[in-house]
Amino acid sequence: MAGRGPNHFLRHDARRAIRSAREAGLEVTGLDITITKDGSTTFRVHGAPVQQQGAADWNEATEELKRKSKRREAPAKRR
Repeated sequence: MAGRGPNHFLRHDARRAIRSAREAGLEVTGLDITITKDGSTTFRVHGAPVQQQGAADWNEATEELKRKSKRREAPAKRR
């Protein structure tokens, strides 16, 4: 049975993977690190998309406008 190759895994590689996921809009909930028999390292970042604050404000404003337009009735006709 052959031995494993050298593993050049460094902690900053994991930090880089997490930082990249966060910058892409992912809330990191987990990290899988897989080291294969040939010595290569694979990072799999798990998480859920984060709604950006600007998008949340925009969604809230549009929902408020929809509620106002539903409450507003057609104006009465003048004689």
